[in-house]
Amino acid sequence: MGKRQRRRLRERQRTQNVPQSQHWDYPTTHDPLLRVFLKSGADPAQAGIIGEYWKFTTDGTWACRVADLGQPRSVTETVAAFSEAALLKVPCRQCGEPLAATSRAQATQLAGHDLQGSKWHSISHTPLCAACQAAAAAEERERQQRQAEQERRRRENLRRKIDDLLARENELTLDTRDPLHSPVDIIVLAAMHRMATALNRHEGGHGVPVPSLEDLTHGWTGSADRDLETIKSLYTRRWLAIHHNTPHDAFFERDGELMLTVDQVRWRLPFGKVSAVDAINAELQSCLGIADEIGIAARKEFTEFVQDMEVWAVRDYLDDLLTRVYGYPATPRERAAELVDIIRAGLTEYTRKQMNALAWRAADSAASWKERTPRVGPPEAASAAVTILRRKLEDARERRRPVPEYDPPKSLTDPSALHPADLIRQRLQELQAWEASPREKQAIECPECDEYGWIEEGGKPRTCDHPLVKPTIMI
Repeated sequence: MGKRQRRRLRERQRTQNVPQSQHWDYPTTHDPLLRVFLKSGADPAQAGIIGEYWKFTTDGTWACRVADLGQPRSVTETVAAFSEAALLKVPCRQCGEPLAATSRAQATQLAGHDLQGSKWHSISHTPLCAACQAAAAAEERERQQRQAEQERRRRENLRRKIDDLLARENELTLDTRDPLHSPVDIIVLAAMHRMATALNRHEGGHGVPVPSLEDLTHGWTGSADRDLETIKSLYTRRWLAIHHNTPHDAFFERDGELMLTVDQVRWRLPFGKVSAVDAINAELQSCLGIADEIGIAARKEFTEFVQDMEVWAVRDYLDDLLTRVYGYPATPRERAAELVDIIRAGLTEYTRKQMNALAWRAADSAASWKERTPRVGPPEAASAAVTILRRKLEDARERRRPVPEYDPPKSLTDPSALHPADLIRQRLQELQAWEASPREKQAIECPECDEYGWIEEGGKPRTCDHPLVKPTIMI
């Protein structure tokens, strides 16, 4: 709305609201403070009440009390209905016209008790008049309507972009992809395939999406940062495609480009003619199956990755015991690094389930210590569990006693990649054992030769000619 339109609107409202049939100036001097307009429809008695009501003296006071004019409520209703006072010393900051009041209270609020308008430092601080307020409100409504329309168009454009992307991703089937050089990427991909297969079998069909990171309790690897890095790598190399069931809230625009929130995206494996199992096994064999310099580095990365997941699983098991079973807080944050080091050192000699047993003993001993010692509170007991776990581990080493294996409760879920990683680790250990002694009987499984690879022929021993069966790494 332009300035000319706002001015016309103000003039129209003044004409409609205040028919200027009669007016008085108060005080009756050359420099009045009030100009009272009498609206049409007022009878002589009402006009007299209005005139006396607004009469303002040169001393800066009202000429009479409202109670002297009649019942106060009736007087104020009559004044508000049939009059309007222009405050000549308080102009509107927008148009410069005097502000209007319909009661003494409103007049003193706007212009002060002396009606001089001294409460306002300058005209730029005065309020808007009714006409300018209406014009500003109309302009604000138009602005909000334009903004709402722009937002609607933006959302419509974003929805169209999302639908186009999901349609392209749904049709995507690639038989050639960039190779995966990181064993972490391959393990997570294997975990996704395992979960997708289980979900499709449970739903009795195909096309069930791989859950998003938000739908998984502990993610794929147990580390949120590593999960994001791995999924971005798999998607960039086109081993993953966005599932069409991904909610639109997972997408947003930045500088006109469609972006996605990786945590909320649901995925699918866009395999074409080559089966997913064959493709993943080929990547595993290429990454971990060769004992060259690159393969040895990949095996080291894989071993550390699996151990990281086991460390996090044991840590979560101890925290679950403290919080769920005993009602204590989790292990204190300032001792988190120490706890990880203790568990990591223990996993070099004991299995994860054995470390679970030691963690259970540590939590139970910490709880018993708290019950015996009144001054010890739950936070101290949770911290003591870390110290007790280290002592339990040292004691188990020194005494060389067998440690049982404890399974975690079903309510406590491991990182989704841990189970397929355990299976692949077993295959890798078999391969490494074969590489160390390729002619051992349990490695070659030949019924003809002995455990040293010798066979007797014509009364003379010779080396067996059977082919060496090299173990392969597969899911």
